[in-house]
Amino acid sequence: MIRVGKPIDCDTFPCDALSNGVRQFNEGRYFACHETLEDLWKEEAGSVRDLYKGILQIGIGLLHWQKGNYGGACALLKGGIGYLQPFAPVCRHIDVRSLLQASTLFLQQLQARGVAHMADVPASLVPRIEWLDASG
Repeated sequence: MIRVGKPIDCDTFPCDALSNGVRQFNEGRYFACHETLEDLWKEEAGSVRDLYKGILQIGIGLLHWQKGNYGGACALLKGGIGYLQPFAPVCRHIDVRSLLQASTLFLQQLQARGVAHMADVPASLVPRIEWLDASG
């Protein structure tokens, strides 16, 4: 379920597992990132679990793009973007706004090229996760 309104637990300092998941994401190790963030997601009782779910869905969407699965890439990127929206601009020191913008641009470029030319999306457009302080 996607929640509405800024989650109250966004100002918490990121744990080591989240830092590891972000590093894995930025290294293009999307399956490892998925495993790391899925464990966090399962342990989290608060609304921030959707932050983890959004990041891991974007990562797996990028993995599907790498493997040539157009439908899976589009679906997971869309889902991840939806999960992340309530957490902008910053949550757990992650620049969610920037991740949303980059992921949306990537998805738009993917959709514009279509299944036949999905490999033509420039790697320079692959989203990365940036850290910010809690105030953004």
